[in-house]
Amino acid sequence: MEELEFSRELVKISDKSILQKALKKAGAQGFRVQGFDKNVWKAPVVMVNSSLEKRKRGGKYQCRIILECLAGLEEGNIESELARKWLKNGEERVEAEKKLLETALYREAEENTANVEIEKAISNDSDGKNDKNIEMLSQQKERINKLQKTIQDLRITADNYKKEIETLHKERKKLTRKYEEQQKRNEELTENIEKLKIQIGEYQQQLSLKDEEINYYKQRFEKAPHIVCFSKKKIDIEIFPLHNIDQIKEWKNEFINEIKWKDYQEIWIIESDFSYPEVLSIKKMSNGKVVCARNLKSLIEKVGGVK
Repeated sequence: MEELEFSRELVKISDKSILQKALKKAGAQGFRVQGFDKNVWKAPVVMVNSSLEKRKRGGKYQCRIILECLAGLEEGNIESELARKWLKNGEERVEAEKKLLETALYREAEENTANVEIEKAISNDSDGKNDKNIEMLSQQKERINKLQKTIQDLRITADNYKKEIETLHKERKKLTRKYEEQQKRNEELTENIEKLKIQIGEYQQQLSLKDEEINYYKQRFEKAPHIVCFSKKKIDIEIFPLHNIDQIKEWKNEFINEIKWKDYQEIWIIESDFSYPEVLSIKKMSNGKVVCARNLKSLIEKVGGVK
């Protein structure tokens, strides 16, 4: 039930004195009824209800003002209780609408009783002496009929609202389930992200150690003695980690001028891989910085290396 609809139905069932007190407070807050600007509390209920949909310029709707004024009355009455509950929203609002319907139904029963009495009075007044009373009773009967129609409309509205609430509850359950599933997936993703962060940290630490190791060997390699080794068999540099080795697998006479002999701190020769004249030529260019070995094993023993 919307605010405007609830306030209208509440005004319809409100006791006249209670409504007048609320309207006096509302008038001080700018509540207006056409033709009753200075004495809004004297306005008929129908006109009060028709003015509830109006809105103060830049302010509240008049239906909200009347609800707040009813809720603010200190006396213990059903009108104030219903207004206070409805303004609290949630379950309190549902309870207020239900109580409003019950109150309307109770008043309907009272009006039905009065209606029966009116019918009896009209039927008994056959001589036409109480025309004024009959006219008044007819007006009351018409008013009761209008109230009965209002109550019927209220019942229909309440039923529709109940169905709407049930639909919203079902939708809420679906959304809650969906939210919980999504929350679970988010938690799993967050957990996986944290694991990946830990792995990345470990990999970065390992890379840092590798970088340190590479820099260490790079510096050692740059400072290691620069060697040229004459050997037809491939020299594994892992055997000689403390040397910067260039390998030459054959001898050519033009090497005498092509090789920058002064750049090498030592010259190694595997004698079994070369002829005696070739060995003599290499030694001649070494300027005394030559290491001759019969084979690789002998070379390791002379210069030091990993067997």
